[in-house]
Amino acid sequence: MEIMVKPDCPFCDFSDREVLIYEDEFTFAVISLRPINKHHVMIIPRKHYESFVELPDDIASHIFLLAKRISGAVRRVCQADAICHISDDDVTGTGHNLVAHYKLHIIPRFKNDKIVINWDLAREEAGLEARSMFAREINDELILNGFSS
Repeated sequence: MEIMVKPDCPFCDFSDREVLIYEDEFTFAVISLRPINKHHVMIIPRKHYESFVELPDDIASHIFLLAKRISGAVRRVCQADAICHISDDDVTGTGHNLVAHYKLHIIPRFKNDKIVINWDLAREEAGLEARSMFAREINDELILNGFSS
């Protein structure tokens, strides 16, 4: 059952039009309340979805095509060295996501911004055998659910 609007969700009842940079019937894009860097944008579906996998395909596609356009504008406006795109959901409710409403973040990055996403420290390399096992497990799950390449 799809929830259209959740009464206690700040994104379902968003009203800060001063920070709105784009809107259409499916989504809206705003400057983040807690920006990682200046010009940090969030693209948010109008309907309440808590996770990326809940998004209907047409909405997911729409969000990513919109992100492509907005990312170009952000890069040009602030002369970003890079752009990070973070798909934000927290299906466990453990605090990784401050608002349980799916959003895609567009975060401009700069050479000396001191924002740390360090893939080198994330984990040791998994190795071919472990990665092959992970690939088989995910592939089996996809096939089980009627999706294969």
